[in-house]
Amino acid sequence: MSAPSNTPVIVQADSGMDAAVNREFLRYLVSKQITCAETGRVLDVRDAVAVEVTHTPTDRCAALQVTTADAYDRVVADRAASSAELEDYTVTVYDGRILFGRRS
Repeated sequence: MSAPSNTPVIVQADSGMDAAVNREFLRYLVSKQITCAETGRVLDVRDAVAVEVTHTPTDRCAALQVTTADAYDRVVADRAASSAELEDYTVTVYDGRILFGRRS
C-alpha cells in the first residue's frame, strides 16, 4: 500500500521486473478494452495510457480508464491531477509511451 499524494504516480520504465509487470498490465488492459474511452479509436499499447485511482486504505481500485495518449494529454491528465488531490486516494498512470520506450 502506498501513501496518498497530491500528484499522480507516473509509472517509469526500467529494466527490472516491475517494468515488465507494468508493461504486461497495460497490455492486458488494452486487450480487454480494445477502444479508447474518450475517442472510440482502437488502442495501441505503445500509445495508450491507463489511469488507475486506488482507495489507499483498502488498496481497492476505485476507477480505471484507458485512453489514447492524445486523449490523455488533452483531457484525462487534468482529471488524474484532480483525483490525486482527493484524500485517501492514489492515482497511478501507466503510460505506454514511457513503458515501451517511445518517450522519456
